[in-house]
Amino acid sequence: MVYDKTTGHIVPVLKGHKKGAVMTVYTEHPADPIPNYYFLDEHGFVSQVRRTQTGIFSVPVQGTGSSEPSLTLFVARIPVSILEEIVSTFRAEPDIEQLAYVIWDMDQHYSVYWPDQTSSAVSVEAQEGFMETDERFIVLQIHSHGRLPAFFSKQDDADEIRTGLYGVVGLCHQAYPEIRFRMSCGGKFQSVAPGEIFSGAIRCGVVR
Repeated sequence: MVYDKTTGHIVPVLKGHKKGAVMTVYTEHPADPIPNYYFLDEHGFVSQVRRTQTGIFSVPVQGTGSSEPSLTLFVARIPVSILEEIVSTFRAEPDIEQLAYVIWDMDQHYSVYWPDQTSSAVSVEAQEGFMETDERFIVLQIHSHGRLPAFFSKQDDADEIRTGLYGVVGLCHQAYPEIRFRMSCGGKFQSVAPGEIFSGAIRCGVVR
């Protein structure tokens, strides 16, 4: 335990024995926004916490549970009509993978952005980035798997290390495709229920 003169709190410090690494763990969420930190709750569970423009993302440290909510949004939930627009485009071309970004702006408005992309039956790659600002940024990245089921591949894991929300739509040739959502907290993944992200009923087959 270490006494923090600035806050007046006693802070537990975990040390790795082999290399002497130090990890500061907060027992109260810091008042000043800190992008990345670890939090020890009242039940003794430690979570990794990351803060972005979209919200607060939290995942349990390996070997522990957590009583903290995994996702706290700073923005409104996405209207389900946005998802329906994306899925409709995916269904129109079920033989290729496609990628879309759901964008939030400070006028409290959501829109869909389709980056220039190179697509095939088994891959999709954006040819340009999206210039995010404090006023306009990506809340959700979602891509299709064409005629394959909705699942996150090893390539998706490598591409989705950035903290944020992600979705994948599969069986796009069917009337009601499969869809799956997750969050990444610095490359640590956790499934997210669609009701945490969207407002309205989803007609696709949701996979958890």
